[in-house]
Amino acid sequence: MKIIKYASVFSTITDVVAYLLTYPWLVATSHLAASYLTTTDEKGKHALKIWRFLVLGPILTVLSVALLPLFILGQTIWMALIYSKADRKDFAVVTFQE
Repeated sequence: MKIIKYASVFSTITDVVAYLLTYPWLVATSHLAASYLTTTDEKGKHALKIWRFLVLGPILTVLSVALLPLFILGQTIWMALIYSKADRKDFAVVTFQE
């Protein structure tokens, strides 16, 4: 399967670079939120809860803050690419090779 969103290879590579700059921050921040939110399954597991609050949470907070400049750079590149509309197609083309 092949998805074509842009007419040029440069725009496609730029889109991938913006994604690669953005994705690590999204994952770290998602895990950070999950480490402080309690599910019904975790209510009886106090050792796991303490581990997440005292060890994992601060590590993920530092990681999220450290990755924030890359996230902002990736989002800026992506917005510039989207709003330029220089060689963007009106729709994505999906092809299946047999």
